Amino acid sequence: MLPVSIIQCWYQRQGYINSMADLIEKELRSFSEPGKVMIFFSAHGVPVSYVEDAGDPYRYQMEECIYLIMQELKGKGISNKHTLAY
Repeated sequence: MLPVSIIQCWYQRQGYINSMADLIEKELRSFSEPGKVMIFFSAHGVPVSYVEDAGDPYRYQMEECIYLIMQELKGKGISNKHTLAY
């Protein structure tokens, strides 16, 4: 039997944050004016009623994850505007 690990929440794991920031940084370099590019985050997956009525943490987790990614990018000297859509 293979060993199994369960990760309850991934949104704040440093490896994930670093990977996402690295990917965004790489993509920004493909633009002629990287500093003017709006970073667009897209979240999906649960009905609004789950978040609003049932207390699902998805929205909070996504917002914190994006904050952490943007902080990582700031550490790399990247301070582009960003937005989140559901």
